Amino acid sequence: MSTENVSYVKGLPLRDAYEGELVALDLEMFSQSEGRLHRPHGTFACLSVSFERGLDGTDLAQHNYLIEEVHDLRELLHRIRLGKWVFHNAGYDIRQLRRFVDIPQRSVWDTMLIEAGLFSGWYDSYGLADLYRRWTGNVISKELQSEFGKVSTLSDQLRAYAIRDSRSTLEIAVAQNAYISSQGFSIKHYSLIDEPCMWAIMDMSPARIDVDGWLKLAEFHEAEGLRIQEELGFNVYSHTQTKAALKSAGIIVRSTNRKDVLGPTTRKLRAEGKNTGADYLQKVIDARVFRKAASTYGKEWVDQHVEEGGLVYGDFWTIGARSSRMACSNPNLQNIPTRELPIFRKLFISRFDKGVIHVADCWQQEVCILAWFSEDKNLVAALRERRDLHQETADDFRLSRRDGKDINLGLGYGMSAQGLAKRTGISLNEAEAGITLRKQRYPDVMAWGDRQRKNAFAQDFVETSTGRRLWINRYDRQWERHAINLPIQGTAADHTKLWFVLCHQFSRSERIPFRIPLVVHDELVADVPLGENEQWKGLLASTGALSGKEVVPGMDMSIGVQVGESWGAKT
Repeated sequence: MSTENVSYVKGLPLRDAYEGELVALDLEMFSQSEGRLHRPHGTFACLSVSFERGLDGTDLAQHNYLIEEVHDLRELLHRIRLGKWVFHNAGYDIRQLRRFVDIPQRSVWDTMLIEAGLFSGWYDSYGLADLYRRWTGNVISKELQSEFGKVSTLSDQLRAYAIRDSRSTLEIAVAQNAYISSQGFSIKHYSLIDEPCMWAIMDMSPARIDVDGWLKLAEFHEAEGLRIQEELGFNVYSHTQTKAALKSAGIIVRSTNRKDVLGPTTRKLRAEGKNTGADYLQKVIDARVFRKAASTYGKEWVDQHVEEGGLVYGDFWTIGARSSRMACSNPNLQNIPTRELPIFRKLFISRFDKGVIHVADCWQQEVCILAWFSEDKNLVAALRERRDLHQETADDFRLSRRDGKDINLGLGYGMSAQGLAKRTGISLNEAEAGITLRKQRYPDVMAWGDRQRKNAFAQDFVETSTGRRLWINRYDRQWERHAINLPIQGTAADHTKLWFVLCHQFSRSERIPFRIPLVVHDELVADVPLGENEQWKGLLASTGALSGKEVVPGMDMSIGVQVGESWGAKT
């Protein structure tokens, strides 16, 4: 059925929604700014509503409605209370609508989240027009979307556009439902994790930074970066100049990529006792790090993202990567420098007088998940004995614990000897010896990896422990690595998101404010008034362990909680 020129009624629906009937809603707002859509602003334009019963061939005008008056929203939501609400990107619509009417948490069907949960890795775009084309074979235009930011009144053309969007969303939901039923898919990950995670994100508290300290740090980084660059005598951001200077110093590199080349080369030179060359290369790295920090996290960052009181509201996404990990933008609070510049974390402070920051993370999260998938008895035993596997590996290679962690994760993800040598700066022979030792220690891990590659080749997808499908492209040179690392990373993402969800559910049940402003991979950060200190410390630990029992039954997902004056409490 085409959605062009769909007829509709202005005003409230003529009937209540039937129990379980799909009811699609699509919100349009005037005067909103791109990049700040997660911060409710602008003025109400309209809410279009489409009822599922209109697909049975009856008069469509009795099943499509356009609400143009804010004061009608409360009555509308009452009339559709028994239906199954359908949105495309429910997090946006509901967050905006909550400005005008109370919307308690309830079950909704989010076509965007459902699609990402079904086809992560297969598709990389989940816009409404993309989904409509995939499911119906028809094309809809989104060109008029930008017009809502330029006007303050509705034209008939904009009204038709709004109705078309809710009708398209409804058709997509019907098609998704039919597909899931016909294929016998489990969408446990949606009902248990993704949908409640979306609600938790809407209730996240803002983070707070020390603005004065942040600006002073930016000035220091700028000055220090330029000082080191002047000392070196060339522009460290010029690949040509950098390669030439390194060659003159007797250091030959194939490129000047900091992460993949300069860092490993520095470690290799240090391991070989060539400290003069290592120190020179480290200066190049430091100059780049300081200059990058000054440009990325300087005054412009503060002006663009920091609100009154030093508050920062990141736009968190339930699914932001092919592994189904959460993501954040505007600004990206998951990408704040940690390893090279941990001082940034010390500038994230409590919003409360004498408040404290709780930093909770999962001990050996991905290693535990690898042990669960592979059922390797030696690895399971090592975890139960609480052995520091990263340090053991570091000792094997005479490297730092940080390198030991990288090696463990890399090998767990199917990294080759060449890749291992490249990442750490060790020789190819040392890398091959380490892989041989690992095969002897954890034979079932290696066997599981072989099975994963075979299964992925046969069926083009892998699954997390919750049954979430992550698709594999066999024409990608990295597909074999993806076959191994996606189930681990995806299950880790499920664990962290469910942990986040359980914290939110507990807050609601106890009628206490939700105190989490940051979720970073295996880490939850809570900003807590002093009087709630012990309560939140226990809550973070218990919900993290409980989510582990749900996602990887039988594994001990141990949670550590560190408390301090800032995000830098984690050591």
